[in-house]
Amino acid sequence: MSYREEHWLTEEEQTWLIRALLNAGIILFNNNRLLPLKCGEFTDIYVNLRELRSHPQLLSKVSSLFGRALRQLGVDRFIEIPDGISCVAGPVSVETEIPYITIREATRSEERR
Repeated sequence: MSYREEHWLTEEEQTWLIRALLNAGIILFNNNRLLPLKCGEFTDIYVNLRELRSHPQLLSKVSSLFGRALRQLGVDRFIEIPDGISCVAGPVSVETEIPYITIREATRSEERR
């Protein structure tokens, strides 16, 4: 596998993506650091990719961009972290035909307790 140093998005794609995520409310800002994190701490910037499921066209575009990065890296599989990109992993896998696995903090039986 060869790693390329350049960014996987063009400058125009970066600008479009940030604007689209901001407009959809997926990137949130709060200068008072009032955005809660799962660990109980707070931050001033939060990217909530789970909300992509409410924006199917944006989800499709983001999945396409992630897919292109995976193809450039030449991976034969990728890992989904449920709290982060669970709504993106499936569409990326379908588009790229690259399988993925899911990593969980706890087993499903532990989650049900």
